[in-house]
Amino acid sequence: MTGRVLVAGATGGVGSRLTPVLVGAGWQVQALVRSQPDAERLPDGVEPVLADLLDPAVVTAVGDNDVIVHVASAIPKQRAAPPEGWRLNDRIRREGTRHLLAAAARSGARLVLQSVTMLYAAAGEDWIDASNAQLQPADNLTSMLDAERMVDASPVDSLVLRQGLLFGPGTGVRAGLLDGVRHRTLAPISDRGVWLSLLDPEDFAAIVVTALQHGLTGTYDAVSDTATITELITAAAEIISVEVPEAITLAEARERLDPAILSAWYISRRVSATALADHGIDPQRAWPQMLNKTS
Repeated sequence: MTGRVLVAGATGGVGSRLTPVLVGAGWQVQALVRSQPDAERLPDGVEPVLADLLDPAVVTAVGDNDVIVHVASAIPKQRAAPPEGWRLNDRIRREGTRHLLAAAARSGARLVLQSVTMLYAAAGEDWIDASNAQLQPADNLTSMLDAERMVDASPVDSLVLRQGLLFGPGTGVRAGLLDGVRHRTLAPISDRGVWLSLLDPEDFAAIVVTALQHGLTGTYDAVSDTATITELITAAAEIISVEVPEAITLAEARERLDPAILSAWYISRRVSATALADHGIDPQRAWPQMLNKTS
């Protein structure tokens, strides 16, 4: 399946990886952008649509499409930002999702919503996925859950992809890992496995394109690989040629480490991507490849 697809969030994050892959797969790609400078950043073959995702007029401005992909966000550079720092991102998730659902309903399009596995509660060593995980989002993620619920309640055919932590060159998670090991603000855990679920941005682009080809709907987990915080810290220390920080227990980590670091790195979510694999969508990048690759 190919046709016309509109991407909201095409100039940043996974959107910038996704649009050229869609073009290469034969889709007629449009990108929702707010300004002419943003339009000039788009890759060849992508047509700009100048409109504001938060303006109700966007519902008609986007025209007719077969698919609308919502990967727009405004994540603060500091994840521990105060609530007001997350307000634009919350609006994008709530108001932006509402507008794109209305646009999809108007033109009969399918909607693809980028979500996150960080909605899940800590699960220790257990494997979890969208079918069995308990939802326990942090305050700055409640708007993401609201967006999912809007999609679920809508008659629009939709696909929700809960992505793992974006990991690899140019991502904040990889940079944060290396910085945390260098400055010893991260520590290995000695008494249990604390699992992180990781996603290569290029894998996410491939997942979206293949899922569209298969006509998938529903909620799936988009994860390339999983690793423990101890494995990641040990490998990162080797890359930057420093000693591995001293291991501590998880209880000690909760006492010593900054709450923002704890919430980002020390909640164990061992997420399985087998539901996508059952449809022949099986990301191949292992976490050492994502950590070590340079581009």
